[in-house]
Amino acid sequence: MIIIMASAVLAALSMAVTRYGKLEDPVMAWAAGVGGNWTRQAMIVLTKYGRLPFWSAVVIAIAALGRMAMAISIALSILTSIIIGRAVKEVVKRQRPYERMPLNAVTASGSSFPSNHCSVVWGASLLALSLLGPQLSLPLIAEAVLVSASRVLLLAHYPSDCVGGLLIGVISWRIGLIMYRAVLGLPLPL
Repeated sequence: MIIIMASAVLAALSMAVTRYGKLEDPVMAWAAGVGGNWTRQAMIVLTKYGRLPFWSAVVIAIAALGRMAMAISIALSILTSIIIGRAVKEVVKRQRPYERMPLNAVTASGSSFPSNHCSVVWGASLLALSLLGPQLSLPLIAEAVLVSASRVLLLAHYPSDCVGGLLIGVISWRIGLIMYRAVLGLPLPL
């Protein structure tokens, strides 16, 4: 049920950004003025290492602790996020903020909607939250929030791109949870 709901909202958001995407231009102009050089450098580190390098290390650490089914499920959730995100990018083909406006941005490849950074970090952190519990996962959720913010503050994505990434993350989280529970022979979530 959650997968269907998140997919429906993602489809509606995809149509909205295609039609009304310019409404976020003032937000991006504001983001261009946030922080100084130190903030920008911190956001670059978050955006560069907060996605696959960070989550690869998390998956390896979980596997090293003997939780192989969990590690594989998180890795497959990440892969699912990337595949869905790239498919949606091909359909929507939204220009990045710096391609439409004169912004001093970190350049990125591909179209803007949705943010694959956000889809990966949200899917993996939500799955980790489901499997590890809140004590171990709250720092991972904080990492997802910070990586999402970095994408907007570096002017590589509009806020709606990050929301689209979050929705794909929700979809990949549920798919990862279903895979994990299926492997262990546990009842599947709704």
